[in-house]
Amino acid sequence: VREATAALQSVFPQTELGNFLSLSKRDKDRQLVELTQIVTGIRLFNKECGKGGEGIDNLPAILNEAIPATLKEIQQQIDDAVDSSEK
Repeated sequence: VREATAALQSVFPQTELGNFLSLSKRDKDRQLVELTQIVTGIRLFNKECGKGGEGIDNLPAILNEAIPATLKEIQQQIDDAVDSSEK
């Protein structure tokens, strides 16, 4: 939480809060999405540099395990369906 707060404060100073509050709901939503993307990018950069990013999952490693397992399961279901249709 501290890391995300520090990243947010680096790109959105508290002095800008008044301006943010005066925006329309649509503009607030847009700015929140943009700020979320920027803060996420900062955290990912920090993780890559070894200076933070605690709690961020290693998605490439997770996908390297999940994709082959998913493909194997799909192939098994296809094989089972083919076997059932041939009976």
